[in-house]
Amino acid sequence: MSELAIPQPLINHPSETSDVEKKLPICVDLDGTLVRTDTLVECALTFIRQQPARIFLLIFWLLKGKAHLKEQLALHSDLDTRALPIREQLLSYLQAEKAAGREIFLATAANLRLAQRVVSQVPIFSGLFASDGSRNLSGKNKLETLTGHFGERGFIYVGNSRADLAVWRRCGGAVIVEGSRNLARALGADAPVIRIFPRETGHLKAVLREMRIYQWVKNMLVFLPLIGAHRLADPLLVGKALLAFVSFSLCASAVYTINDLLDLKADRLHPEKRRRPLAAGDLTPQSGVLLAVGLLFTAAIPAILLSAGFSAVMACYLLLTFGYSLAFKKQPVLDVLVLAGLYTTRVFAGELATTVRVSEWLLAFSMFIFLSLSLLKRYSELVSKATQEQVATNGRGYQVSDAGMLATLGGAAGYIAVLVLALYINSDTVSIWYTRPRFLWLAAPVLLYWVSRMWILAGRGEVHHDPIVFSFRDRTTYVIALLIAALLVLSGPR
Repeated sequence: MSELAIPQPLINHPSETSDVEKKLPICVDLDGTLVRTDTLVECALTFIRQQPARIFLLIFWLLKGKAHLKEQLALHSDLDTRALPIREQLLSYLQAEKAAGREIFLATAANLRLAQRVVSQVPIFSGLFASDGSRNLSGKNKLETLTGHFGERGFIYVGNSRADLAVWRRCGGAVIVEGSRNLARALGADAPVIRIFPRETGHLKAVLREMRIYQWVKNMLVFLPLIGAHRLADPLLVGKALLAFVSFSLCASAVYTINDLLDLKADRLHPEKRRRPLAAGDLTPQSGVLLAVGLLFTAAIPAILLSAGFSAVMACYLLLTFGYSLAFKKQPVLDVLVLAGLYTTRVFAGELATTVRVSEWLLAFSMFIFLSLSLLKRYSELVSKATQEQVATNGRGYQVSDAGMLATLGGAAGYIAVLVLALYINSDTVSIWYTRPRFLWLAAPVLLYWVSRMWILAGRGEVHHDPIVFSFRDRTTYVIALLIAALLVLSGPR
């Protein structure tokens, strides 16, 4: 056991009689209690993010014991303890108790190096107890350490789970964080419950927020092959497309969760992303891992039912997404090409799910319109940085000064998409599908208006997050979609 040096007068003893010294010291757990996360899991995720090729070392270190694993992760991972989500209500309570004369100690199974950083950043502690490279300060070891220093019933313990029951049963008072009736009932009369801090956010609500269901609108691209081939009236094909939509949506939610697990540090420093369930601590990293695994397995079921080709596209989508998260998103231009490719992958998935072939015209149009939207996303991020008077990169390899060039490239890509549409309307192919194709020409200026408007709004800083999600929330986009649908009807589809 390792600890900071604690002057003996700071430790309460039953024989001392002053009003302040009669107050039992408070020993506070770290993981899941003072902070709404697990620092060991976060250290592991940070290590994987920084050195993915050395992930096998985690198993090697664990074989030498959990204490050794914690020591090595503390040495080799760059966990930013300043950004950890602290329970503000608990911290206020501890600050009030300290002001009233109690001594506060951190008693954690986390490694000493990490615990010392927390103590230096939260100036309420008189000392700490933590794991070192040879002894893991949890369960029985923590109980022996605390009773050895403060005596039986000589301290108040603040914890958050059944793993703390052994310590609570030998302490002088229990403070339960995220407490439930079952946990308090399990403690029984073994120690007086001083205070219970209830769960602040419902677990199911946090899970649904983490899945980002509103992003599923992007997966409606799997219906494009049916729309392009005028096969939406076929219930069997629509059913297959729906299965593809469900599979892709669950897979995408798993990807969002994995990305959030790997980007915890960056998200906590972001003014908006810090509210995400994992970054805010509404969902623990362990729950995030289980959620991602569960979503991937669930997504695999409809994928397997559809076809081997669709499953292969899903696997490619996963690999491309992980490559984007770990490396590609930091490479200028390559990142937007990959993003556009991820959108187009959904169109290919729709083809393989329904066996309805995607025309070369639709693929060409998709490539350029998605490239324009990907550039629009990066441009919007840089505009946001400019309004905050930041000139540094946004973590994607761009400078704020690149905004003008991105706008030029993105606008050009959007206009080329409209050009592809015009060439398609002028081709011999269009007469196969429409009896009055001249009405389709009116779709070109309507689409030009939409592309131009999106870029103007982005320049004003009014397009936030994903532009496709923005489009599905934009009333004007719906009006334009209805106009194009009306023109398709007037064109007399065969």
